[in-house]
Amino acid sequence: MTGGRANKNRDSRRGLDETRPVFRVSLGERLSALLDRFATRAEAGAVAGVTPEQLAKYVGGRAKPPFEVVSRLAAAQGASLDWLATGEGASELGGAGAPEGYVRIALHGDGDPSTDYLAFARAWIADALGADESGLAAVVNRGDANAPDIGDGDVVLVDRGADRLAGDAYYAFERDGQFLIRKTERYVDGRVALKSRNPAYERQVLTPAEAARLSVFGRVVWAGGVV
Repeated sequence: MTGGRANKNRDSRRGLDETRPVFRVSLGERLSALLDRFATRAEAGAVAGVTPEQLAKYVGGRAKPPFEVVSRLAAAQGASLDWLATGEGASELGGAGAPEGYVRIALHGDGDPSTDYLAFARAWIADALGADESGLAAVVNRGDANAPDIGDGDVVLVDRGADRLAGDAYYAFERDGQFLIRKTERYVDGRVALKSRNPAYERQVLTPAEAARLSVFGRVVWAGGVV
């Protein structure tokens, strides 16, 4: 992510940070309403992959729920992610398909690609990302190698059409259903550096032969989570 898009993402995050207490409280209220649809908080925790105690922290605004957790809960109850995150629009997805004006994008997690989907506004994809919606996939990021740009559990949107490394950008690499997200840098001699945003991680420089064997899943065009 470079140039104007990177600045837009930073500005977006900054705006949420400035109103975080209010945002988290209102998010907690909507999350509580969503959790009430489950038979028990234990059941909701099992779906989300966290403990009921952790869910209570999210509801109370004492912890930040990862995008992955929120998307699992929303998908299980047919709730709109836009409503859950912002309080705007209808709370229901209205059936198995995406609501009007939205597109379903396949969500890939750990292991084999899942059959889960996330709904994103079609106009936002076109205007903010300038991307072809048919070539997008959603991937769950694991680890803090790219923090604070991309956090553990954040979902990134990947342009599957960009399967060749070009320029200084984040790319997702796939191997046996597992994903690695790194920023790339190309050298004139054909070498490729895989860089982490987190200074605790060292860059890895690949020879031209090693770079040619990379399985490029696509270029990251957006990264985010529920703040």
